[in-house]
Amino acid sequence: MSESSNSEESAKVTTSAKRSGKGDSSKAKKSKVAETKKEPEELKFEIGEKRFVTINEYKGRVRVDIREFYSAADGEMKPGRKGISLDVDQFRALVKCIPKLEQQLKNR
Repeated sequence: MSESSNSEESAKVTTSAKRSGKGDSSKAKKSKVAETKKEPEELKFEIGEKRFVTINEYKGRVRVDIREFYSAADGEMKPGRKGISLDVDQFRALVKCIPKLEQQLKNR
């Protein structure tokens, strides 16, 4: 088994329904037609203690976040300020670099 497959196995994957953050659903206006639109699931890969890789959308653009999370007062894990947010092109450029990075790590 290669190092990359070991690291893939060590990352924990969690999913959760993404919250819209638009307030309490009980306060929302009721419509005559039942809403069938499902909230997208958020994929979360744990790569270290309170560090996660997530895919989300910000201002209509898909982003890959590598970020530290913190425990909020309500006990929920929320993204912190420490981290990086990559657009799809930047993420793909990073993925292309990974074989060279792995080779450099083997040589150290």
